[in-house]
Amino acid sequence: ALRSRRSEVINVSRRAGAVDQFPELPKSLQLSNRDAGTEFCCFGRLNLAQDADVIFVEGAPDYILASLLFTDQVVIGAISASHQLRVAEEIKRLGPRLVKMIPHRGDRTQAGERYAEQAALTLQGVVDICMITLPSDGDLCDYYQEAGVGKVRRLVDRAAVTHRKDISLGDSPQVIKAELDEAYRSAGDEVQ
Repeated sequence: ALRSRRSEVINVSRRAGAVDQFPELPKSLQLSNRDAGTEFCCFGRLNLAQDADVIFVEGAPDYILASLLFTDQVVIGAISASHQLRVAEEIKRLGPRLVKMIPHRGDRTQAGERYAEQAALTLQGVVDICMITLPSDGDLCDYYQEAGVGKVRRLVDRAAVTHRKDISLGDSPQVIKAELDEAYRSAGDEVQ
C-alpha cells in the first residue's frame, strides 16, 4: 500500500511487473501520478521511534523484499528514484538512529545513485547513514536473485556507516562516548 505522511493508505491497487509476461520489457511498471496522487507518499509506515534503524529502498519490489528479509527493522521505500529526496526529508524530520540506503546501481541514467546521494546529503549530520553499494548492477531484488538470502542479509547487516551523525557538544558525556564508541567500532577499533 502507498501511504501518506500520517501513514494513511492512499492506494492499494495491485500491480504486476511486465517482466512476468514479457521478459524483454522493464522489470516493473512505474506508478503514475493517478496511482500515487500529487501528495507525498511512500511504501511503509513513517511512524518510527527515534532510536529506530531504517532500511531505505527505491521501488515496490525492493520494499517488499526488504520487508520480508529484515522484519526487525523499519523498511521505507520511495516510489521512484526522484522521490528519494522527498522521503529523506520525512525521515530526517522523524530522526531515526540509523538509515541504511540501498539505491539501484547502474541505471541507464544513474538516477538511483544520484538521487540516493542527494537524499544522503539531506540526512547528513542528523542520522548515521550506511550507503550500501550493491556488488553488481541492478537493484536489491536483482542481487537477491543472483546471490541469495544469506549474502543479501550479510551485505545489509554488515554495512559500515558512510555518513556520520554530528555530535553536539551539548550532548551528555554518555551520549558522546556512545557515539565515539560506535565510530571506533565501525572503524574496527575500541575506545580505551
